[in-house]
Amino acid sequence: MQDNNIITNLINFGLLDNAKELQGIKLLQCNYNIEIYYAEINSKKIAIKLNKEKTNQLLIEKKMLADLSSHQVKAPDVLFYKDNLLILEWIECENIPIRPKHEIEIARTILKLHSVKKNYFGYEYDTTIGNLIQPNSRYSKWIDFYRDNRLLHYSKMALNIGLINIELYNRIYKFSQSLEKYLIEPENASLIHGDLWKGNLLINQNNFVGLIDPSTFYGNTEYELAYLIMNGTFTKTFYEEYNDHSRIDKDFNRYRKDIYMLSPLIQYAIMNSGIYINEVVKILNRLKI
Repeated sequence: MQDNNIITNLINFGLLDNAKELQGIKLLQCNYNIEIYYAEINSKKIAIKLNKEKTNQLLIEKKMLADLSSHQVKAPDVLFYKDNLLILEWIECENIPIRPKHEIEIARTILKLHSVKKNYFGYEYDTTIGNLIQPNSRYSKWIDFYRDNRLLHYSKMALNIGLINIELYNRIYKFSQSLEKYLIEPENASLIHGDLWKGNLLINQNNFVGLIDPSTFYGNTEYELAYLIMNGTFTKTFYEEYNDHSRIDKDFNRYRKDIYMLSPLIQYAIMNSGIYINEVVKILNRLKI
């Protein structure tokens, strides 16, 4: 069933007998063809996501959130899913600056996430970031996974839609063939959230209360840390707490973080604005590539 009217969907799926049971509904945002609502049904607070397109984006999100919860990581419970409609537990939060106490709590949560290990890189299924599919075919080596499923995959996509020219693509491709000189293989693959930035971290005055919008896969924890640095999410408090329990290598801060920023910057360019390609070029220049 595909109906873009939120109330019609709720009635059709048996979640409302009539519109009067809906005490309040408010559109919070619309990103990548997904409308997000706050609502109360019979005094129960919920979050509703409505997909305006015929894709399986919300089905994948449902599965990823269930995966996070299965590892005792704070995330909203999935209350209902069918076709283009996803209903989630509403977690009370506030739009306030992240404080040091939040950073410490979040670091401990991310460490818990990263403690979930696999002997392969990838995932049980392809996931999403924004409205992009993230290919997660399994690899025994991290560097091969990052090269094929992230850096080259999105570079080819950017080339095909005209965001980068063939000269820049060839420059990235040539660099991708020498990643072994720069990156290291972790002993195991760790569970990665994949899209950590302030907007996907729920906090209130006192606590960190949950993660939302995952883009999960099993990878190198350095990828996650580089993503956080790229978005300027935390101060040194987070990294000091993380480093106290899982050491951050000095060469990560020297140059590996820049290499791991290349793929998400290209993703951002595809999803949002080609201006992010300027940052890709700056990194390549900085690395003398």
